[in-house]
Amino acid sequence: MKRISLFLFSLLSFGLCPLVTRAADGMDMVQVIHHPVVESVLAAVILLSILAEIKTAGFSGGSVVAALAGCVLLGANWYMGEGDVIEFLLYFGGMALILLDLLLFMTGAMAAAGLVALLTGLFFTFGGGITALYILSAAICLAAVGMYFLAGHLSKSPLWQKITLSSKLSGKAGFVSSSQKLTGFEGKEGVALSVLRPAGKVKIDGTVLDAVSSGDFIEKGQPVRVQKAESSYVVVSEK
Repeated sequence: MKRISLFLFSLLSFGLCPLVTRAADGMDMVQVIHHPVVESVLAAVILLSILAEIKTAGFSGGSVVAALAGCVLLGANWYMGEGDVIEFLLYFGGMALILLDLLLFMTGAMAAAGLVALLTGLFFTFGGGITALYILSAAICLAAVGMYFLAGHLSKSPLWQKITLSSKLSGKAGFVSSSQKLTGFEGKEGVALSVLRPAGKVKIDGTVLDAVSSGDFIEKGQPVRVQKAESSYVVVSEK
């Protein structure tokens, strides 16, 4: 996760590099931030960071990157006298919904609503017109490409499975898909294959399962017991 956090912060730095360079040449940094290309890059960094945060159950450092990039965009708008409190409420309110869903509820619905609110806040930040749609469209495309290359390096949380509505795990090679019933694993014991904080993977009766800790973080290699089964993951406690 440290490498993922470093990668996300590097993306943010890449998006801010034009600001430092052009400001040094005498240009107003705020005007540079308002350039559509820079706005698209920063918005893409925000979306990619949020997606990484959802996929890793809140431990990629993406929320910090998204908050910093959001402060840059919203702050520039306020500096130029074009900001509105609704943009702030939508953006950071959306982030709050996503984090609450990640850490407490894990319903998927709250995270989806938060993402919509965040995108709406960005839409108004970019002016709320056709140009704003172009900027957001470009940002979504860039974030999708980035997520395609980054997804394989991220752990998969139960919330991510709920949002995507599917699981790519198959019954082969000891994996159980989300369509298979997991109730048969209730009460059984196994071992944590990864750190559960709170999401991760466990091995029960030779089968690899997505799991969520019922309480404290569980270190890799610790014995665990399945407390209950959900639709696509099991809830475990340290034995």
